[in-house]
Amino acid sequence: MSFVMTYQEVLNENFGQASIYIDACFILSYMDSDDPRGDKVCEILQKWDHEGIHKLGISTHVFGEVLHNLFIQEVLLPLETYHRSQSHRPLASHHNHLPRRPVIYSRNRFPEPFLK
Repeated sequence: MSFVMTYQEVLNENFGQASIYIDACFILSYMDSDDPRGDKVCEILQKWDHEGIHKLGISTHVFGEVLHNLFIQEVLLPLETYHRSQSHRPLASHHNHLPRRPVIYSRNRFPEPFLK
């Protein structure tokens, strides 16, 4: 048996008392609603739950990779979108010819719709 299993191999294998190590792509596929593999990951997680496997191993490297991707998707991309939408507004200053300096926002300064 190889260390990497296909979807069909996972469905047909009994994992009772197995130590299971999860890779970042497994977690990221499950979390991404647009990824068609997410449903298969969900089926595998449910299968393992029915087999009594309630804990999965995740290395610090995998944790860091998932956290990095979450930060990009949930923090940086919305901030970039917000700043891009704000840059199309005319400046209130009479120094419109000067380049805008980046603004760092604290959480309580974001408009309400942005926080929802």
